[in-house]
Amino acid sequence: MNELNINGICNIISAKGRVERVHLSFQDLLAKELRLRDISRLEAANAFADELMADYNRRFAKASGHDFDVHRPLDADDNLNQIFIWREQRKVSKALPVRYDRCCCCLRIPIAASTRWVNICIAPRSYH
Repeated sequence: MNELNINGICNIISAKGRVERVHLSFQDLLAKELRLRDISRLEAANAFADELMADYNRRFAKASGHDFDVHRPLDADDNLNQIFIWREQRKVSKALPVRYDRCCCCLRIPIAASTRWVNICIAPRSYH
């Protein structure tokens, strides 16, 4: 989020807990509503999502405490495909294998003895 110059506004532990509980309750609600309506296909679930969100917002939405929009447009050099890459560091053993996600990958290019860590980058879907 640093790349997009986004600061967290929820730095209080109890507030984070409330947000997480709301997300869990919504996930539970979604699963129950899909089951009650006998929706098992992705296309039908996507079509139902708008109706469910409208109902959820009608019941639980709160007006903002501010009357101004704090969103900013993306800069020309903001590359979301690069920013939202999942990055994890892995240690490289002497034989050059790297383990990630239950897989073992062998590096083809020898690395310097001082460089025993590599970054594993998993790209998300493409953002346009």
